[in-house]
Amino acid sequence: MRDVRPASSLRLALVGGRRDVTQLVDRYPVRNREIRQLLIDYLTHRAVEGIDYGSVDGLSRDLVRNFWLVVEAINPEQTDLDLDEPTYQAWLAQVSVVDGPDGPQPRSSLFQLLMRVRAFYLDLQSWAPESPQRWARWVTRCPIPATATHSYNRSRRRQMERMADRTRQRQPLLPLLVEHVTTQWEHYRQLLDRTEAAAPGEGFRLEGIDYTRTKISAAAQNQRASRGLPPSSMSVVDDRTGDIIRVPIKAEHAFWTWALVEVLRLTGIRHEELLELTHLSIRQFLRPNGEVVALLVIAPSKTDRERVIPMSVELFHVIAELVPHPGWAPSPVAAPLGPARAPAQPAAAVPVPTPDRRPAFGVQQQLGARHTAPRLRRARRRPSGVHRGPVHPA
Repeated sequence: MRDVRPASSLRLALVGGRRDVTQLVDRYPVRNREIRQLLIDYLTHRAVEGIDYGSVDGLSRDLVRNFWLVVEAINPEQTDLDLDEPTYQAWLAQVSVVDGPDGPQPRSSLFQLLMRVRAFYLDLQSWAPESPQRWARWVTRCPIPATATHSYNRSRRRQMERMADRTRQRQPLLPLLVEHVTTQWEHYRQLLDRTEAAAPGEGFRLEGIDYTRTKISAAAQNQRASRGLPPSSMSVVDDRTGDIIRVPIKAEHAFWTWALVEVLRLTGIRHEELLELTHLSIRQFLRPNGEVVALLVIAPSKTDRERVIPMSVELFHVIAELVPHPGWAPSPVAAPLGPARAPAQPAAAVPVPTPDRRPAFGVQQQLGARHTAPRLRRARRRPSGVHRGPVHPA
């Protein structure tokens, strides 16, 4: 499962690719070598059956960290899966709570953990007749009774109710969030235009704030030229506070935050579906009367079904801003394209134009969940404060 090809960038060399099953299990110090091998064999078998990498990762956490490591801590002499009742009850009591910021609290995913452990036992029982030399020695009664998971559906309903309640509480704040991200994007776009028009060392005034474009030395200009950068810096100094603002980076962040919020708001798509949008997602339909309808094709995700969304005027405006943006250029010359990859998924074989190719470690990196989620959280926090003007810190 692990990608053993040479790293194509410094970032890949530092963080590595996906872990294989053995590495997923060895993240945790399992003392019993035979149980360790059983867990590796079981997860490998499940992976071969077709479950995705994220599911294998989550399953390894539950079976190794949340199940067997806790059992070993309770009963270090346990060498098989046949748990006696005191051991099972001690394990259940320990995994039923987790440490939260305000102290111990009930585990919200307890029923999922119980179902995964119970499925582990039942899978071994069903696989043993087909491959007894591999699984038969581990077959035993499941310590988790069937009645323990009967409340799973009720727990899921309570979870969905909490999510819906959270949405209802935040819905009235959506116009304020949209106003904030739009104001930020407009401000930094104007600031970028004024910075480009100003000479190094020249001051200008924007929205009642005085700025001065920074000057750099001849040595710094030569260094920038050797790296293929413009000779002049595009940073400005806020004369009120003395803070240096890297305008292109701020404008880029403001643009993508605005684009993310608007696309999510106007389409209602999921976060994962947002990250899968490409130029190939933009289609058009010609009606018999000659009218052209712009369409946005949503790649199959949670429902495994492709969807087509007719674009509203507002959504068409956002897409029209995205298409010519350098971070979403369709030409490999304008923006070097690397393999597109979804979170916790293998790299795609064919490069595709995807949103926001961010420069990192000297190469263009695809926008991922680790970039979009922090941006949305920062944008969500800003409107809740009293300050409504431009916010310089990223």
